[in-house]
Amino acid sequence: MLERDYDFPVSETERIVDERNEETVLYVVIHEGMTSDDVAQLLVDSGFISTTNEFIEPIYERERQTQIQTGLHNVTNEYSIDEIIETFTTP
Repeated sequence: MLERDYDFPVSETERIVDERNEETVLYVVIHEGMTSDDVAQLLVDSGFISTTNEFIEPIYERERQTQIQTGLHNVTNEYSIDEIIETFTTP
């Protein structure tokens, strides 16, 4: 993914807060070769989860750790961990 492909700067994660309803949207760029551990660390670094195990354990339990899709994904602070996993593993 290149910055020129989007109307806004793309970083590993970009956090946007909608103050009307206090929803936080996190934009996550997953690059080829990133592992579920890498994605978990991005979620920790952005403050969406407290520990990497909050993401790692459920994604391994569901056997979806190898199904993470590259590209730009967005999740909100209202998503459950299951919804986050679904977002990151669905083409």
